[in-house]
Amino acid sequence: MIDVKRTYDAKNALCSEIILNIFLLMKEMQIGEILEVTTYDLTAYDEISAWCRMQGHELVYYEELGIIKSKFYIKKGREDR
Repeated sequence: MIDVKRTYDAKNALCSEIILNIFLLMKEMQIGEILEVTTYDLTAYDEISAWCRMQGHELVYYEELGIIKSKFYIKKGREDR
């Protein structure tokens, strides 16, 4: 079981908006805390995993829940720049 600190359901947001919202949520979190993100965007995996690498966060777990629905568990790795 993953100890989730915050959740974000992207609903109809496109990937660029999803990344911005993840960034803003992560700014409010402490290092080591986990954000659960639910997306409905086919390109989300590529974008979110790349963003995590660039920002120094860890994509702990990724789960496909249907044709377009996915969940991401992102662990904050450092203070956002």
